[in-house]
Amino acid sequence: MAAAGSSPFDEFLAVADEGRDALLGRYHDLDPIERADAEAFCAQVIETALQLVAVDGARPAFVPWQTPTRRYTDNGLDSVYRMAFVDDEHRYLICGTRTDECYLSISLYAADSGQPDRQVSSANHLDLGVDRGRSFEMELAPADGGTIVITRQYVVDPQADVTRLFRIGVVAGPPPSPASQTATDAGWGRAAGLVRALTTEPPLRHPPPPWVSHTVNTMGDPSGWETDPLPGRSAVDQRYASGPFDLGDGEALVMETRLPRCAYASATAWNRFSQSVDQRFHRSTINQRTAVRSADGRVRVVVAPRDPGVANWLDTGGRTRGSVFWRFLLAEEPAEAISCEVLPIDRL
Repeated sequence: MAAAGSSPFDEFLAVADEGRDALLGRYHDLDPIERADAEAFCAQVIETALQLVAVDGARPAFVPWQTPTRRYTDNGLDSVYRMAFVDDEHRYLICGTRTDECYLSISLYAADSGQPDRQVSSANHLDLGVDRGRSFEMELAPADGGTIVITRQYVVDPQADVTRLFRIGVVAGPPPSPASQTATDAGWGRAAGLVRALTTEPPLRHPPPPWVSHTVNTMGDPSGWETDPLPGRSAVDQRYASGPFDLGDGEALVMETRLPRCAYASATAWNRFSQSVDQRFHRSTINQRTAVRSADGRVRVVVAPRDPGVANWLDTGGRTRGSVFWRFLLAEEPAEAISCEVLPIDRL
């Protein structure tokens, strides 16, 4: 805890230290890779929190929510997330051009717990009526506690597909206030709140939504927003399925399903801290473009810590524990259940 009379900056540093201890304290069995993951997660959460210090609702700008080296609860390089800080005293205009995105959306979130955890409103490219190569404009009047805008842009070929930064400007509201210690102190408070929210144990879901499995090496039933009592940063037009994996020496998790018709579908290997395994060095995301399918359209995805020599390998980077997150955006039909089986890698 920060000492009595300490500054908001001192309190932020104390929360960052407490967050690391709280995170490591929840896991008593970390192997060396997992401990490194935990430390990296703490650093990346702090880096994200710092984006909320010097912000002003009268001077909004989009900054990265995720970067190639700062990722959690995401799809690796297939997804580009940016955020902007807004307030209910201003009205905004968001402008952009859809380039190679198979999906884009603009969502307003309230930060009830310190992080953007309650969706207030959202619009995807269908709502905006914007085809590839076309520009759009969207007015936003924040209400109901909404303070953070998150944009999502998904591609199926991150090496070749292009996305462009959106712009956000004020169209009505009071002029910017001069810089002040009060405003900066409030920023350190926001930063501390986000670190606290992302490093403390999340509330338990009773019961968990159908798409979340707590059974090892089993995926939940694909479902969406309407089934989740705590949707967090979920999006109303996405469906999910997830579950933990825990593999013995020489084992692999084999998952099989049929991908529904949708704007985007993928399976991503996460570490134990819900971070996508670094896709700059490991193929940790497989989407509908890169997946090899059987003659009847089914896809067989293999999670393993080393190359099993088969198609659709999700590379965990040597990790034997973590989770798999399936995502289906703008699905035109229900997603099938995902069968799971643990097999020896040498039998694949």
